[in-house]
Amino acid sequence: MADDTRIDLRQKIMYCLFIRNFTAEGTFRAAIPELARIKALGVYYLFVQPIYPIGKEKRKGTLGSPYAIRDYMAINPEFGGMKDFEAFVEACRELGLKIVLDIVFNHTSPDSDMAIFHPEMFYRNAKGVPRNHAGDWSDVVDLDYRERSPLWDVQIKVLLYWAKYVDGFRCDVGSLVNKDFWLEARSAVAKVKKDFVWLVESVHSSMKHHCHENEIYCASDGEMYQAFDMTYDYDIYEQFYAAVDGEISLKEYLHALYTQEITYPANYVKLRMVENHDQKRAAHLFGTGSRLRNWTAMIYFIPGTTLLFMGQERGVAHEPSLFDKDTVDWDTGVDISDFLTRLGEIVREEPFRHSAVNYGVYGDDIAVLQLDGAKERMYGIFQLGADSAGDSPAETVDPAVTVAPTVSVDLASLEKISPAVEFSVKAELADGDYVNLITDRTFRIEDRKIALDGEPIIFKVPK
Repeated sequence: MADDTRIDLRQKIMYCLFIRNFTAEGTFRAAIPELARIKALGVYYLFVQPIYPIGKEKRKGTLGSPYAIRDYMAINPEFGGMKDFEAFVEACRELGLKIVLDIVFNHTSPDSDMAIFHPEMFYRNAKGVPRNHAGDWSDVVDLDYRERSPLWDVQIKVLLYWAKYVDGFRCDVGSLVNKDFWLEARSAVAKVKKDFVWLVESVHSSMKHHCHENEIYCASDGEMYQAFDMTYDYDIYEQFYAAVDGEISLKEYLHALYTQEITYPANYVKLRMVENHDQKRAAHLFGTGSRLRNWTAMIYFIPGTTLLFMGQERGVAHEPSLFDKDTVDWDTGVDISDFLTRLGEIVREEPFRHSAVNYGVYGDDIAVLQLDGAKERMYGIFQLGADSAGDSPAETVDPAVTVAPTVSVDLASLEKISPAVEFSVKAELADGDYVNLITDRTFRIEDRKIALDGEPIIFKVPK
């Protein structure tokens, strides 16, 4: 991460919304009344997807992708005008929400102002035709950052303009843009705006391999950390999906998480998530029962900035379209807002979020995680396999729902992910009653065994 990255970013919750589909009206003004509800989830950063006019040439769908930008310095008239955006910004300020604005500098629409007036700034193939590096992104053409050029100055002016209004940037596929550009851009913004956060959408491992195979520039997460405070956890997201689908063991996925701990600097910050606008919905992967709550709770527990995607709090399973009007269905019959709020309160406990995490596994689908504080340790036990509490919405409204114990975890048989890690859960957990911080319910450890009821458990013990 950058030299001045704040470790307290690990305690933050970020909420992503796309103005077009967030409300029926799809405007800045219509979104304002919902901001207090978002804030109540413990959200600190509001990640706003692109707000700029969209190109028409090769447009996908009826309205086009917000990532096919025509003009970086204007507002999409679908969403309102500049005064509406300013009112939205002011409403966020009043609630203490900080805005992270989506920046899309790798590419523009083919009919963007830049493509028309500065065609020399674009990447071209061997035949001299403007194109992109990813074949399925047919509605965009790539800019060329390979060498220092006037393009860099133009784009930094764009950043300085929007930095007046927002508190950070989320940089779309930023790994495909020259790292040195981002270093220069960060330095320029720092001169005019303090306490600014930089998040990069780094790429999946398979994308990185594809780029290297085809001699396409693609920076590693380690390189991106020189300029950015946070990177996506896409470096292990393919393992996440594989573990969810049963293609690899839970132990293998936890080992990938552990590898992050030994690969990056001690205060690295990852964006942790179970869903986002480009990936499958968590409710689609897990249903809306206890499996959803267990995976969600574990992602909150792992140190990093936690991302929520609009509708996640209502168990929305539908993957929204970026190319058409596709309003979030807020009336699903599911509401896990209180559950998410409580998780947010737990992860904001400073002594724990600053420490490394140790991983253990029991059986095929139970993860046991440990964080160290100065005077206490925090443990999380997450049952990540089949949904033991059912999938019906009625069972998911109350996260403290009681079901018959289904699994007894024998802590004496816990398997550590790495033999080099001192994982002292077996030795220090004496028999007795403990409190699940998520539900405030008491549970008992007896003969080093815990009877699980299907729900995630997070608890603390003195060191």
